[in-house]
Amino acid sequence: MACYDEGIKEGFFNKIDGRLIVMQDEMLRNILDVKYLVENHLTVYQVLFDYYNLKKK
Repeated sequence: MACYDEGIKEGFFNKIDGRLIVMQDEMLRNILDVKYLVENHLTVYQVLFDYYNLKKK
């Protein structure tokens, strides 16, 4: 959590509760599951690009 707090302080992440950032990271692991990607017609590129946009400031 300290690295996220520092990132928020430095302006790299949005100013939100660090616990939510951790939950987003857990979500990313889940959506990168091959079965999930295939069932939802997603590519790794799409998921990572959208995840990046979700996290960036």
